[in-house]
This record gives sequence, structure tokens and C-alpha cells, in this order.
Amino acid sequence: MLFPARALAQDWSAPATSMLESLESGLVSVAAPVIGVGVIIYGIWAMVTGRIDIMRLAQLVGAGALVIFGPTALRALLSAA
Repeated sequence: MLFPARALAQDWSAPATSMLESLESGLVSVAAPVIGVGVIIYGIWAMVTGRIDIMRLAQLVGAGALVIFGPTALRALLSAA
């Protein structure tokens, strides 16, 4: 009978949440510059070839927005629930 009360009293989720927070910040700090470099490379390619594919550019910008604002939105949604 004491084991469930002990499990609820301890912060058993702290190792998992701290790992996920560090993983999240690491992925954002790595992925944002990679997507930025991808936009720059695509801009150079579009300039050299003279063609701009608006859908590809929109996908790159959308991916950048998801990488940067996604974790913040997820934290806000989870804290509201």
C-alpha cells in the first residue's frame, strides 16, 4: 500500500522531462541554422538558374517556422491542458 504513495510523492518524471527539454533546445539550435543555410543555398540556385519555385521556398520557410515556433507552441498547449 505504501509503494503507490511513495511513487506519487517522488518526482519520477524529472529525468525524462529534463532530457526532453535539453533534446528540444539542442534540435532547435541545430535545425534552425541548417534551414537558414538551405534557404540561402536555394536562393543562390534560383539566381543562377533564373527559376524560383514558390512552393519549395514556402516549404523551406514553413519548415523554419515549425522548427522555431513548434516547441513553444507545444509547451503552451500542454500547459493549458
